[in-house]
Amino acid sequence: MRALFIINPVSGKGDSVQRAALTAMHRLLADKILIQADVFYTRGKDDAKNKAAQAKDNNYDCVVAVGGDGTINEAVVGLYESNSKIPLAILPAGTVNDFAYSLGISPTADCLYDMVKNFTYKTVDIATFNGSFFLNVAAGGMLSDVAHSVPRDAKSSFGTIAYYWEGIKKLANLKFPTSKLAFTIDGGEKEIFDNFFFIITNSKSVGGFHKIASQAKLDDGYLDMYIVKNLNLASASVLATKVLSGKLDTDKHTVFRKVKEVYIEAAEDINEYHVDYDGENGGGLPLHVKVVPQAVNLLLPSKSKQTPKMFIESEEEENQ
Repeated sequence: MRALFIINPVSGKGDSVQRAALTAMHRLLADKILIQADVFYTRGKDDAKNKAAQAKDNNYDCVVAVGGDGTINEAVVGLYESNSKIPLAILPAGTVNDFAYSLGISPTADCLYDMVKNFTYKTVDIATFNGSFFLNVAAGGMLSDVAHSVPRDAKSSFGTIAYYWEGIKKLANLKFPTSKLAFTIDGGEKEIFDNFFFIITNSKSVGGFHKIASQAKLDDGYLDMYIVKNLNLASASVLATKVLSGKLDTDKHTVFRKVKEVYIEAAEDINEYHVDYDGENGGGLPLHVKVVPQAVNLLLPSKSKQTPKMFIESEEEENQ
């Protein structure tokens, strides 16, 4: 096999993860699982996307993306837009790494070696976001405000803890700002909610909360949307418990829908409203999100108990 390694040298925990990627690469070459491995280091925006898009023409058998959410997002988009069926392996080097966590992918040489050696992959959904793409999540409201409030150096140094701390500080102010938003879901009637935050997710893990979208599957042709409505201190405490236990869809202040497409716009005058996708600043409203079913082939770890939970069980698997 021939592999292309796309590495972002400045991702959050880049040094150790880069070493892990190169260690796995040398082992794969030594064991003759790979006969060729080319390494490309990104320098700026769209480098990973453009390089991944060239993989098909250069006859690679797999692409390995090493970096944070942005790097992995670009590699996915490059493969998808070039209509490539080449499987992608991801080695997360960011601060939270929700998507990788959901799949049981650890940032280690052993995990990457296992994924490439066993070469087991599934075809996963992605989503469009106002003309861009996301692999894991689009969010707006309080969650997005927290993400933009965390300083970049704090994200790199403290990872998930930085997000938790910023969230705690906002909740400690006992202010629960809401905005009236209009949601048009799968072409239906417009629905208006007094919204605290919303998430539209492809995987189970968002912002370091690993069970927040307990019903999410990567190959079901749907995105899982949670609209959290107006809260007070008591209901926020209940909500937090349900977020941690994977029962957000049962909360009375939460509207849960499985969606293929949703259009979100302001239903009142709003001075500022943050939205983001896969940790990137997505600007403001309006927002148009649509699932792209069966978009990219993804290499998977063979030993993680989490991995099967992210996919619809086949009849063969159900009967085992």
